[in-house]
Amino acid sequence: MAKVADTILFLLDPLEGWDSTGDYCLSCLFAQGLPTYTLAVQGFSDLPPKKHIDARKKLSKIVLKRFSEDKILLLDTPREAVMLLRQLANQKQRHLAFRDRRAYLFAHVADFVPSEESNLVGTLKISGYVRGRTL
Repeated sequence: MAKVADTILFLLDPLEGWDSTGDYCLSCLFAQGLPTYTLAVQGFSDLPPKKHIDARKKLSKIVLKRFSEDKILLLDTPREAVMLLRQLANQKQRHLAFRDRRAYLFAHVADFVPSEESNLVGTLKISGYVRGRTL
C-alpha cells in the first residue's frame, strides 16, 4: 500500500515511538522508497504532566534515528487534528523515480473465476487504481 500512497501518516506511541516490528516495517519502506510522510503522536495528553518533558526528549531521540529532524505533530484534540489535516493538504509531495518507469496497481477488488475444466485454472479479475505509467 505504501508503494501507491501519496502520503503516509505515521502514528507513534508517546513513550516508545515504535517497536521491533515497526522498525522492520520502516526498513522495508525505506528500501522501496518512502513517499511523503508526516509523523504524529496520539495519547500524549494521557501521560502525567511530570513525564511530558522526558517522553518528548525520548521520542525525539528515537525519531531522529530514522527521520532527519522532522516535526512531530500532536493529535489529541480536535484543533490538533485540524492542524494535521492542514499539514497533509499543504505539504510538498516527494518525487519517486520508480513511479515514472512502471505502472502499478492498487487492487480494490480481486475475484478468481475458475474455468469449467478445472478449479485450479481460471481467470483472475482485478479492479483498482493504476498509477505511474499506463498499462
